[in-house]
Amino acid sequence: MSKSLSPAAASDIDLLNAAIGLEQVAQYAYKAAGGTGLLSADVLAVATKIASQHADHEKALTAEVTKLGGTPTKAQDKYDLPALTSQTAILQFALGKEKEAANAYFMVLQGLSSATLKQLSGSIMNDETSHVVVLASALGMSPLDSTAFMPLAAS
Repeated sequence: MSKSLSPAAASDIDLLNAAIGLEQVAQYAYKAAGGTGLLSADVLAVATKIASQHADHEKALTAEVTKLGGTPTKAQDKYDLPALTSQTAILQFALGKEKEAANAYFMVLQGLSSATLKQLSGSIMNDETSHVVVLASALGMSPLDSTAFMPLAAS
């Protein structure tokens, strides 16, 4: 980062880079899950669509970091994942990660300094929450059965 960055811009870059990291891990995980051969055609199609959305998020966040004068986080070649041994295990893992992402974007949203960045973060948070709903539904969960379905923890 350049020395001429304001404290607000430097903070925004840090928050956005953390979000970029989440998106990179998600893409890696969905690609790995898709490569197991354990997913039904319907679930694979949904996983592929979600991975595509994560790629779109990464591109949008990367563009904002660059506009602010920062250096976007680079993806790692490999990330540690749990054993992906069944479709159910994959869906449960993905659901947990999407809940974490929705909560992370809620925190990022609060820390950003500009309305434009807050709007972007809120939009992505909405997508992450939608992913929670889709994955929970694929696992046969109902929002009426448990508050554990919801991504944001109640205070």
